[in-house]
Amino acid sequence: MRLQIGVCAIAWLLAGASVAKAQSQPPRTGRVEGRVLDSSGQPIGRATVALIRERAVPRAGATQSTSSHGELSSADGRFVLDAIPPGRYQLTVEKAGFLPQAYGAPLGSTEGTILDLTNGENVVDISVRLVAVAVITGRVLDENGEPQRFSSVRLYNRGYSRGDATLVNVTATVSDMSGEFRLSVGPGRYYLGAVPPRPSVTTPGALRYVTSYFPGVADPDAALALDIQPGTTQVYDVRLSQAPVVKLRGQVVGPAIPPVVILTARGQFARLTAVTASPDRDGRFEMEAVRGRYTLVATTGTNLSEVFGWVDVDVYDTDVDGVIVQATPGFDLRGRVRELDGARAVPVPGMRVVLSPDAFANAWSAALTDDSGNFVLKGLRGAPYGLTVQGVPPGSYLSSARLGNTDLLSGSVDLGGVPKNSLLDIILKPNPGELSGIVQSADGKSVRAIVTLVPVLSGPNRSLDHLYKRVTTDDRGCFVIPDVAPHKYEVYAWEAIEPGAEFSSEVLGHFEGTPVSVGEGSQRSLTIKVIPTAEFNRVR
Repeated sequence: MRLQIGVCAIAWLLAGASVAKAQSQPPRTGRVEGRVLDSSGQPIGRATVALIRERAVPRAGATQSTSSHGELSSADGRFVLDAIPPGRYQLTVEKAGFLPQAYGAPLGSTEGTILDLTNGENVVDISVRLVAVAVITGRVLDENGEPQRFSSVRLYNRGYSRGDATLVNVTATVSDMSGEFRLSVGPGRYYLGAVPPRPSVTTPGALRYVTSYFPGVADPDAALALDIQPGTTQVYDVRLSQAPVVKLRGQVVGPAIPPVVILTARGQFARLTAVTASPDRDGRFEMEAVRGRYTLVATTGTNLSEVFGWVDVDVYDTDVDGVIVQATPGFDLRGRVRELDGARAVPVPGMRVVLSPDAFANAWSAALTDDSGNFVLKGLRGAPYGLTVQGVPPGSYLSSARLGNTDLLSGSVDLGGVPKNSLLDIILKPNPGELSGIVQSADGKSVRAIVTLVPVLSGPNRSLDHLYKRVTTDDRGCFVIPDVAPHKYEVYAWEAIEPGAEFSSEVLGHFEGTPVSVGEGSQRSLTIKVIPTAEFNRVR
């Protein structure tokens, strides 16, 4: 165990020595060579191999590099990329009929290993395996087996939003005149759904086709999962379900009546696409809906450019009357971002500060810090909000965020109880911690993996989302997590993990992470056991 961590440490020390030597020499160019193979190890010719310069998590307003180098693989799958300028790169490969693939990433993924060519290194004998795409085809049918044309056919996989499991749209198409559809995807577990076109005229109480999931259910929780294998063609028909159309009536009240009311589904699933209505001069409105859980939003436009108020509404199979949406005027909140430099506090420009309400995250307000580190958040309402700070410079960490006597890093704050002239004061500090180490399989062999850093929290707290980190190991299973804020954490390593799953306490509760406490400027080395994909899938 110590020996294998030492392998990573020696590589990092050698890299550091190379940097010191290179400072007195002209920059050298690098070279990358290897082979492109299919999942069975056969060579793939004429695949596009690209080396793309790493772009650090961009600070708001910062210029991002898009420089790249590329060529086609030869008939035996070989490629050579020469005269590469110093830098850190990601190698990606694309070929028609296969999924795009990044070097060092799980099969079918572009979350790969960074190649460090800072000092003109030569990286040779690497291989990238491509996975053949699969095809899902079938028809959209009504309850009598008749084909339904022009339905939006959508393929979902399981994802996570704010730590809660949901379905995430992967790809979509439209059924043709015969109700047929065709989708190309990578291997995996999916859910198939169909959204019928909305009729131009409906009768209250009449039945309407609604979003349905394979094999023919309106409830996404009752949908059957499809296990799709690479390079196969699999046939599945989706039968549309029906639900009664009801009327939803209400009123927008407040000093000013916004011109639009939007009914939008809560969560990922919509059995009816967003419906809009225009309130009259008294704020009264009427719209159609089907059974479902919704948020009713009073806004200036369908793009939610400014939200004046919102209320949750549950619709069943009868009309809903008397819904009240309280529209309140917004207010501005000023703030500043500074970094402590000894006894001084230095302004930090180019950062993005976001406040989003707990009840309706789409009503967020965001602002960039100017050259003096100042910002103004506009259109806020008296509701609980959570804070997000983006673009923290490398070598720094978010230390505090205070609004008067309230610490926003302790959780959401109700802006209705905060004086409007308050200043949101955000402080960064230098000298964060760093974690490094190696990932091993159950038999002690080093393996590639995705490593997630998860803060130990007493409960959900979106204002601490910046503490979560996610990196990919190199071929030797080595990883480095820089710029870690002082805190207590657990570290997990996964063969594969869906984006956002590290935020889910339900998922993490099935596994045991490696505990670690990070202090200011501390450096810790860890050995982490990988969690196999099969174990992760059992708790999905």
